[in-house]
Amino acid sequence: MSIAAQTSTKSLPPLSIWGVHASVAGRPVVWGKLVMRVLQDQQIQGTIQFRGTPISIEGSWNESAQQIMFHSPYAAYSSQLTIYDDVQIQLRHLVLTGRLRMLPSS
Repeated sequence: MSIAAQTSTKSLPPLSIWGVHASVAGRPVVWGKLVMRVLQDQQIQGTIQFRGTPISIEGSWNESAQQIMFHSPYAAYSSQLTIYDDVQIQLRHLVLTGRLRMLPSS
């Protein structure tokens, strides 16, 4: 029997586009798009957009801990990255799981 999914310790790509799905009490409330650039000094820059208006983000990437933290003028986000390869369909999954904290300016 072969294993269909394998955990990987590979890093984030230098430029990536993510789908954003957020929920409260198990109900979906927000869909959006996150564009992230990982810079050489483990800093992150990019945008997040929910209703067509891109919002700038800045943050950091800790490769050894597989953790991402970034903030915008409205919220702060910290998460854990999981990367795994599904060899049956030849697809790499990058999943961020974390907490969003709204800031007083929102």
